[in-house]
Order: sequence, then C-alpha cells, then structure tokens
Amino acid sequence: MLKTIFWLLAIYVLYKLIADFILPVSRATKQMRHQMKGMQEKMEEQYRAQSGYANPTPTPEKSEPKPDKTDYIEFEEIKK
Repeated sequence: MLKTIFWLLAIYVLYKLIADFILPVSRATKQMRHQMKGMQEKMEEQYRAQSGYANPTPTPEKSEPKPDKTDYIEFEEIKK
C-alpha cells in the first residue's frame, strides 16, 4: 500500500513537472525562435529596400586605387 502511494505521488510530481514547466518552456522557446526569425527577415527586407540591392549581404567596398608614381613630385631637403 505504501509503495503504491509512493508511485502515485512520483507519477503526479513528474506529470506536474512536465505539464507546468517543460511544456511551457518548450512552447516559449519555439515562439521566440519564430519571432526572432520574423524580425530578422523584416530587417533584411528593410535593408534591401533602403540599399536597393537584391542580395541582403553587404558587399565590401573597393579601396581607392593607388596613384601612379608620376603624380608625386620629388624634392630635396634643404639643410640650414
């Protein structure tokens, strides 16, 4: 009889743990992932709309070309 009460109590505690803690946490995690994915898609869409680019990843900017050596004027240092 005591063994049966113990098992019933253990099953009840396990049920309450699953129903009141594990399932709500799982649902909240799933909902947060869904919301984060939606926000990320929205931000990518805004980026594409503002930049006018079809691809959502920014392209690296090209560095300025180095000037030719003919553009420089050589000079001599004057010592006093």
